[in-house]
Amino acid sequence: MSAAGEGKIIKRGNAYRAQVQINGVRHSITGKTRAEVQRKRRELLAAADQGIMPARTRVTVAEFLSHWLEIIKPQVRPATLADYQNSVRNHIVPALGTIKLTKLEPAHLQELYSQLLAKGLSAKTVRNIHGTIHKAIKDAARWGMLPRNVADIARPPKVSRQELQCLTPEQVRLLMQACAGTRYEPLLGLAIATGARQGELLGLRWADIDLQRGVVQITRQLTRQGTFSEPKTSSGKRSVHVPVSTVELLRRHRSLQLQERLSAGDRWQDQGLVFANTLGGPMDARNLIRAWHRILQQAGLPRMPFHSLRHTSASLLLRQGVSPRLIQQRLGHADIAVTLQVYAHLVEDMDAQAAEALAALWS
Repeated sequence: MSAAGEGKIIKRGNAYRAQVQINGVRHSITGKTRAEVQRKRRELLAAADQGIMPARTRVTVAEFLSHWLEIIKPQVRPATLADYQNSVRNHIVPALGTIKLTKLEPAHLQELYSQLLAKGLSAKTVRNIHGTIHKAIKDAARWGMLPRNVADIARPPKVSRQELQCLTPEQVRLLMQACAGTRYEPLLGLAIATGARQGELLGLRWADIDLQRGVVQITRQLTRQGTFSEPKTSSGKRSVHVPVSTVELLRRHRSLQLQERLSAGDRWQDQGLVFANTLGGPMDARNLIRAWHRILQQAGLPRMPFHSLRHTSASLLLRQGVSPRLIQQRLGHADIAVTLQVYAHLVEDMDAQAAEALAALWS
């Protein structure tokens, strides 16, 4: 990349303007303040150094998004990149790909969201697609390729908060009875005891568990791509104490796993995983979900997502009067506001119970 002829920043009316020449092509930069123009010019030149050229009028949305995905690939987590790629490939490009990037308008996005909802996609899925568009166009505007982020103006659908699906103490007993003696008993037991996410459970190693102290260290997760990664936030790395009954489940599971290892012989893939397949490798998440639904059916329980076990853990603790702050730490929420928002109805129930307890004291 060669840049020349940056020129001076000139004030015209209420705006400031400058020009920069990249590879022989002159590009204009505008802003409300001199500092804004200087910042945009620096970012434009820095982006050009990375091979990101300012948008030409002929560049389509599809061409830009393809280039954008390549640029951000080393900057985002594999799971995040996969989500972006899915949104771009299956939803954004088929509808908007031929539109010139500089001609993209909020109305185009609004029409896309309406079409996706009409096809039966959930409001949450459409909002996730909007998030991909917003991120991409924000980068384009930050690099000086567009004057604004049109996704700021578009309105994605609102997601109505659904009541959380949790198991009651009696349902937990039925569940554990249904999976007793299977390879999934310790996994489901640990899920309820810790509130860990599915990926966090499948990423656990025996080195992460202190059976003597009854402490589980959650430091990584198994992604949908079959790789291991750290939690999204620093609070996701955490230590969680588990009850003695769960420790005993894990001890028995370890003994059975050692028997599987001897049976597998040279075929055993020693990765130190707590919840591995029969050859020691990572457990297939799809097989786990199939087994989960089968166990629910055997227990006579309604079908629900595996993530319900995380909600079950939190709800059981809240109903036992455990502090929301401690639950936040056990679940790995970055902010207690998240915990309070997700479990608001349970916190309200606790507040009502507290009021009744005070009333009992006064009477």
